Amino acid sequence: MERASAARVGIVRRRRAGRPRPPRTETLRDCKVLRRYNSALVESSATVHQNTLRGMAWGLAAVGGVGALAGLLLGYGVARGLSRSIRQLLVRVQAAADQLGHDMPTVELRGGDGLDKIDEQLEQVVGRIGDVVGQLQQR
Repeated sequence: MERASAARVGIVRRRRAGRPRPPRTETLRDCKVLRRYNSALVESSATVHQNTLRGMAWGLAAVGGVGALAGLLLGYGVARGLSRSIRQLLVRVQAAADQLGHDMPTVELRGGDGLDKIDEQLEQVVGRIGDVVGQLQQR
């Protein structure tokens, strides 16, 4: 590559000095040198580009893997938090039902029960609270 750079510098110097153009053989030789120099630059640029693309691919794969793992952990955390909140709500509903009287059914939530079952039980408690408030207002 140094030879190509030297040839390129030689061409520029000759033109600046106002010298006449070199003979055709000299021009062809200089063109071949420049072509080899440019080819070497293109090859080194292509190699750098390939290495950059390879690094980016690994980086994207790492980000995707970390993102998937983070999503999994976040989902687990949210599910666990909701489960605790629902259990606390059920304890409070059960306490309210116990204070209203013993004729209320026990509020239970099993593993297979869903939010519909909780809603149904809450509706029973709300209805019973309404009945008790109505009885208290009649007295």
